Amino acid sequence: MADLCERHGLRISESMASQARQPVTQSVIASEARQSILDGQLFSIHTKIHKGINMFNVLQPEGWAPAKGYANGIEARGRMVFIAGMIGWNGQSQFETDDFVAQCRQALQNIVDTLACAGAGPQHMARMTWYVKDKKEYLARGRELGKVYQEVIGKNYPAMTLVQVADLVEDRALVEIEVTAVVPE
Repeated sequence: MADLCERHGLRISESMASQARQPVTQSVIASEARQSILDGQLFSIHTKIHKGINMFNVLQPEGWAPAKGYANGIEARGRMVFIAGMIGWNGQSQFETDDFVAQCRQALQNIVDTLACAGAGPQHMARMTWYVKDKKEYLARGRELGKVYQEVIGKNYPAMTLVQVADLVEDRALVEIEVTAVVPE
C-alpha cells in the first residue's frame, strides 16, 4: 500500500505507511480501506488482496455515494486477460433459451469458463462491459439479474459499463458481456 501511495504521489502518515509496509499473510480475499490525500482531495483506496498478492485497488472518491454492483474505478497490476463479448449460448454455440436473465447467466458462466483457461476467476475481473438490446428489461429484472450475477460471479464488482445497442450480431442474443481481468504475476 505504501508503494501504491508513493507511486501516485499520495501523502500518508508515517504510522499508516508503516502499517502498509507490513507483509500480507491472509490466504483469502480481503478488502482493506485506506484514506489518502491527492491534489487536496480525499480519496478512499480499497486494496483487494488474494493469497497475499496485491491484485488491484478499487478507487472511490471521498464523499461519493457508494457504487452499487460495480466499482467506479480499478487500478491493477499483473498479467492482463481479455475476454471477448460472451453471449447467452452454450459451448456448442447453441441458444437454450430466449429469456433475458437466463441468457445473462449463460454469458456470465461463459466468462467464468474462459477466465479459467487463463488460470483466472471472477476475482480477477477489473472491467466489464454489458451490451443489452433492451435497457428496460435489464432495469425491470434487476433483482433477478443481481441474484444470478452473485451465483455465477460472486461478490466481485469490477468497473462496469452498460450500453443499450440496436442489435447484436447473433439474432437471438439479448446480451453480450466482455471482460478485462488482471491476474497477479
